[in-house]
Amino acid sequence: MEVIYKNPSDRIKNLKVEKTYEVQSENGDWYTILNDAGKEANYHRRLFEVVPVVPPERIWSIGEIRLTNLNEDHGNYNVPILLNEVEEGVLPLYLNSTNISCGIVYIGSIQTAIGILKSKDIPTSRKVELLAEALQRVLVYHNVRFGIISVTNAVEDFIELLKNHLGDRATTTPWKVNPNSGNEICVMVIEKED
Repeated sequence: MEVIYKNPSDRIKNLKVEKTYEVQSENGDWYTILNDAGKEANYHRRLFEVVPVVPPERIWSIGEIRLTNLNEDHGNYNVPILLNEVEEGVLPLYLNSTNISCGIVYIGSIQTAIGILKSKDIPTSRKVELLAEALQRVLVYHNVRFGIISVTNAVEDFIELLKNHLGDRATTTPWKVNPNSGNEICVMVIEKED
């Protein structure tokens, strides 16, 4: 722990006002400090102010895409989630080309990716940014103009935030009941950034 000598009215030999000192040990109301003479000495804690410990900044980002089972039509894109450059998880996105156009792909496993992001201690706005960045990286990597995702209403709140974040680069269908399962579904088309 670090402390700052703060008592100019009570000048003490071998300590400088406003100087930071490392506490070697504590015993009750006393700190053992290596003073300016290079000697360990005991000083009352009232003479000092504790330097607050600032936790390191938490910077969340997306890592480089790792591919598995990739061929011309489909494959798995594992997109790492990084906290201060250390991998904290992977968004497993599945990519499948469509028969609509060679410039459009279907990106699956979105709900799994959203679930992974929701489980992380990340501000919601950053979670949305990370998913948007991961989707853009897949579109850029596969060199297509559009990606299609489909989801159920279990992640409706997250999809609305994603749509707002992407702005004009995202279009969604209305939420409709899936005749096969009874839950509500939606499709989003995402445009690759220029």
